[in-house]
Amino acid sequence: METKKDFYVYEWYNTDTGEVFYVGKGCGKRYLNTKNRNKLFLEYRETHNTDVRLLKTHLTEEEAFFFETIYTNDYKEQG
Repeated sequence: METKKDFYVYEWYNTDTGEVFYVGKGCGKRYLNTKNRNKLFLEYRETHNTDVRLLKTHLTEEEAFFFETIYTNDYKEQG
């Protein structure tokens, strides 16, 4: 049985400063969806110039979760 590799890891960032404010995993068009996000995410997007980019693609869900954790921890360590 073949494992589907339709997941990815993405990040939302400030286009003026390059600061990343959100890292997530998803499939389909989840990375473009801004509905059902937490209050801090929505407030940040309303007050800053932002965009989203894919970091890793063609992943299994397990791989996407792994890389999401790696990226999140790296950004936390950077402050």
